[in-house]
Amino acid sequence: MGPPPSPSHPPPSSPPSEPLSCSERGSQYWVTDESTTLDYSVCASAQPLGKGSSCSGLVTYDDAVALCSSVSARLCNKQELIENAAYGSGCRLDDDPVWTSDACGTGSREVAPPSAQEYWLAHPSSRDVCAMESTTAANAVCCSTG
Repeated sequence: MGPPPSPSHPPPSSPPSEPLSCSERGSQYWVTDESTTLDYSVCASAQPLGKGSSCSGLVTYDDAVALCSSVSARLCNKQELIENAAYGSGCRLDDDPVWTSDACGTGSREVAPPSAQEYWLAHPSSRDVCAMESTTAANAVCCSTG
């Protein structure tokens, strides 16, 4: 007899093995932009804990990752921000810097606003948007796919 079956979704305190899909979220606090040219569906939220929750505020990279992991999500990547997949995701962050999952050097990540399409066109070099994970504070916007 083997071990008991594991729950389909881990409790929020444990890191997810696989992020929840957009269709599993079913919340008004997750936006989906179907106009992207990404080859997958993505949804985003700056208020991933749902109704009554606060925005992340300025946090370190590790805190942003922890917030997204706590809701079985992940930080959005650079390409998703370029495609404006996180635009309108809440907390009035469309023009504020948010963490991405993209590394741009040892201990550094790229930051950009959710309305990043115009921003990235103006700043194509990642050195213009590279931030130290441990000493820089930016906002968190979480993404899921599917």
